[in-house]
Amino acid sequence: MDQAVERRDFLSLAVAAVALTGITSLVLGEEAELAAFKPADLSGNLRDKADRKGLLCGTAVTAKALGADEKLRDALRRDCNILVPENELKWGVVQARPGGPLDFSGAEKIYAFARENNMAMRGHALSWWNSQPAWAADHIGAMSPGKAGDYLQDYIHQVATYWRGRLVQWDVVNEPIGAKDVLLDRLFGPKLGEQYIDLAFEAAADADPDTLRVLNHDLIAQDHWYQEAQLDSTVRLMDRLMSRGVRIQCFGFEGHLRTAYGFSETRWRAFCDHLTGMGLKLMITELDVDDGGSIGSAARRDEAAAGLASRLLGVMLSYPECLGVLTWGNVDSYSWLRQSPDRARSDGQPLRPTLRDDDYRPKDMWAALASAIETADPRPV
Repeated sequence: MDQAVERRDFLSLAVAAVALTGITSLVLGEEAELAAFKPADLSGNLRDKADRKGLLCGTAVTAKALGADEKLRDALRRDCNILVPENELKWGVVQARPGGPLDFSGAEKIYAFARENNMAMRGHALSWWNSQPAWAADHIGAMSPGKAGDYLQDYIHQVATYWRGRLVQWDVVNEPIGAKDVLLDRLFGPKLGEQYIDLAFEAAADADPDTLRVLNHDLIAQDHWYQEAQLDSTVRLMDRLMSRGVRIQCFGFEGHLRTAYGFSETRWRAFCDHLTGMGLKLMITELDVDDGGSIGSAARRDEAAAGLASRLLGVMLSYPECLGVLTWGNVDSYSWLRQSPDRARSDGQPLRPTLRDDDYRPKDMWAALASAIETADPRPV
């Protein structure tokens, strides 16, 4: 796609592309209405369902919660064939001081649990603007662009080499671009431009060539002016990166959804077509639903959240290139959204963003994921 294509042009091309493939096309405005998901079945085992289809199914977890909560461990054994450390592989956690030793103790605890229960593990994240340690601004800021690039590659090489052969995926670069093509990284971006992405993937590929390399992004799927603008920026970025041979193998969509916004299946399918047309795999990497935009009882809100998640899952799991789904938390009480005061509901009721409620019971969103997995075609072995 030409880099100068405006948002309206991309959407026009998107709708045309979907229509040409024979997929039923809807007017975008008609898709904003969120249908509630009515669960038919809350029985069974998510992990077994995913294993039968050859899909990854898992969640993020912290070492602290994993070590302290047997009920959580039991839920993970039933729901997951893959885990991702929620914080323990982020740069700000791994390296406390410049040149200091790398601390993987928390991630090793999660890895040990995964190994014990025959689960895979993915890495998150080698480069993310929001996980840079406090000391990095002054330390990296004083470097020349060349030295900064070397530092980034050396750090990624060290981390990826340490975990070589043990992880199935790495989020190599997380959330690189905002609306209007603004790079979000304020440390390496100003020095290297988007070339820092090239360098990050090069270092990861050289250190661990057999682990799938993912560019991970969010806030691009829903009907909101910022997300629509950021989607266009992401399309242009992916076109540039792939055209110059950056060693990306998979696009990860985080999937932090909000019931306050609609979801255009037509536009999202066109985006997935664009990515798979470039030879990329797909993953849902951090699925949850902020139900702050819904009113009514917990049951009604759960239905709305599951309806929204079901529509995203239905699109993405229809692609054989989509490898699976991870949620960002398995139980509501551990969700990062519960810890974010700015996301609190105005009625004082707790958010219900994940698959299981505070009593570890599966909710409508659990059923929506189970249904989407059961509907998906089996992946080749």
